[in-house]
Amino acid sequence: MNFTPDALRLGPLVIEWSRFSLILGLLVFLTLVGRLRQPRLEAAAWQAALAGVLAARLGYALEQPQAFLQGGILPALLALVDIRSGGFTWGWGLLGAGLVALWRLRGESPRLLPAGALAVGIALIPQLLKPVPGQAVQALPPGLQLERLAPDGSVQLVAWKDLPKPLLINVWASWCPPCRAEMPLLAEYAKQGYPIVFLNSGEDAPTVRAYLDGVGIGTAYLDAGDVQRRLEVSGLPTTLLIGADGKVKARHLGSLSRVQLVELLNTFKETP
Repeated sequence: MNFTPDALRLGPLVIEWSRFSLILGLLVFLTLVGRLRQPRLEAAAWQAALAGVLAARLGYALEQPQAFLQGGILPALLALVDIRSGGFTWGWGLLGAGLVALWRLRGESPRLLPAGALAVGIALIPQLLKPVPGQAVQALPPGLQLERLAPDGSVQLVAWKDLPKPLLINVWASWCPPCRAEMPLLAEYAKQGYPIVFLNSGEDAPTVRAYLDGVGIGTAYLDAGDVQRRLEVSGLPTTLLIGADGKVKARHLGSLSRVQLVELLNTFKETP
């Protein structure tokens, strides 16, 4: 077992902290209600849990409605129910769960409160266990040399301090399904001029070049593991927001949705 800033690692299994909290909270809530051996309460608990998750997703989407709806209504609805990428506003979630419980159980709804309160408390424990990145993780050494893969396949050394900032670093690999899923979205924004550094994890230059040519990305960087180790990257893909001072301002483990990417890019305006 290993605790990292982004996730809990259990051998080969990597569980991002917010998703771990969600899974843990739901398991505790549904288990406690199930122990009451009352089918009506149990059915209402499942419905309230589902409503809470969907309401939390909806609340998050409404924070960036234009980005959420950019691909159309149907893709937006599919994205709403796809919880794999994360993105929740839990004030909305608790409100949604409470309203459904009240609707289904009327005066009996307070019977779910003890299980709900304990589940919320236990779900917060992983957030307390999550380590804060160390000082060394907050910024890369200015003189660190990166291997830049050019569109013609050549590789040159570039100093980290010479890269314009702020920027996003996306750590990825061509064999990683979530990386491949988010790459067209990242390529779209990179072509619009957003500063995105594509840092490949451990693959050789010909393999990386062949993949990038297929998705229309010109430049990437190669990393045998040193940069990822310095930044405590625990899984792929990982995206990091680097401020103008070269320090890490935000981190995201897992495939990015359009809403999450827009949220990160919007912070450029606020990042010193």
